[in-house]
Amino acid sequence: MASTTSIFDIDFPGLQDPSIPSRFTVFYRTHPTFGLEAPEAPVRLKDFQIVGTIRARDLEDVFVRMQGDNWSPEGEANNLLHEKGLMHTSMSVGDLVFDLQANTWHLVAGIGFRQVDPAL
Repeated sequence: MASTTSIFDIDFPGLQDPSIPSRFTVFYRTHPTFGLEAPEAPVRLKDFQIVGTIRARDLEDVFVRMQGDNWSPEGEANNLLHEKGLMHTSMSVGDLVFDLQANTWHLVAGIGFRQVDPAL
């Protein structure tokens, strides 16, 4: 059963800064490969769990904000991640971001991001 808890349900300082208009939905890979799959491997949404929607300036800012030391320094996210069957706190290679303004999907790559069109 999928968890309905999201980062909106927990007070994570800095993730919902109202002065930042851009919003991104963050998805973590359920079985992280940390970039070991082939770059052209298909991205399937069924391989991810939604973590939540945050406010960030751009994709690089999403990556920085979603590092465990920034958004869960005292382990605040442990229960949320455990409920979702996720094994990592920090955004890593192979995780996925949806840019709500641009309506585009981006996979965290070894360096930067790669725009993708995930299959259902």
